[in-house]
Amino acid sequence: YGTDDRYEVGGNVNYFNGAHRLSVIGLLNNVNQQNFSFDDFTGAMGSSNGRSGKNVTGSIGLNHSFERENKLKTEASYFYNYNKNENNSESLQEYFQTSDNEPIHIYNSTENSEGKNYNHRATLRLTWTIDEKNSIIFTPRLSWQNNKQLRDKTGEDFYDNVLSLSTQQGSNSATDGFSGNGNLMWRHKFDLARRTFSVSANTRISLKESDKDSYNNNNNIADTSRSYNTTQLSDEESNSAMIGLSAMYTEPFGEYMALQVNYSPAYTYSKGDRYVEADTTILGQTDDEIGR
Repeated sequence: YGTDDRYEVGGNVNYFNGAHRLSVIGLLNNVNQQNFSFDDFTGAMGSSNGRSGKNVTGSIGLNHSFERENKLKTEASYFYNYNKNENNSESLQEYFQTSDNEPIHIYNSTENSEGKNYNHRATLRLTWTIDEKNSIIFTPRLSWQNNKQLRDKTGEDFYDNVLSLSTQQGSNSATDGFSGNGNLMWRHKFDLARRTFSVSANTRISLKESDKDSYNNNNNIADTSRSYNTTQLSDEESNSAMIGLSAMYTEPFGEYMALQVNYSPAYTYSKGDRYVEADTTILGQTDDEIGR
């Protein structure tokens, strides 16, 4: 814990009991520090590293492994990450006059934004050694992410200290993403060294959904006919899936080399939809003027 309410807390615990091994790690801070995989902050969610403003990060991870009589070995892990970013800024700009007749132009603005990102990731690896020549490996992985972004900005233009134009802009978005994949493999070793054969089945699925609404209000005080309000709503959905098979054979070639033959057919499906609704209202005009 330090100045300006900055803090960083982290630690890990390891437990061993025979064939069981358990590890727990955790991190909590607001100094823009993370210690897990960069994948936990990817995709539409983004990373907090290098972002300005105040960042709060919380992470926890668990890993467990177990091996039973050299036959069945399991390795499982779960990771959770949370990140919150807040950024508030104010600006004041004064433009230089190019002539004495040009009015003094001053622009000031205020912008606030907040982003939250949640990520869950679970992995598993099962290895079953049937005998010295045959083994089966199963490796599934699941990931879920949620991201929320909120932003608003106001601006004012003054000419000779008289308010001429005011604007308000903002957006609110939410994104959910889910992905999963798995691989099931059988491996066989022949009596001849480096001669092997393996068959595997692979599958992958990905789902993503996002919603966003935004607005832009422009109030032209000097010329109300140029004032307008704009709103926009958008929904996006995308999903993809893959299923495939793979067969691989290796044959020794010479004393130190091996020849490998691989065949991997696969089927992939993907679909995406996007819906956008926008509306603009022009202020300071009559219905007849808008109709024209």
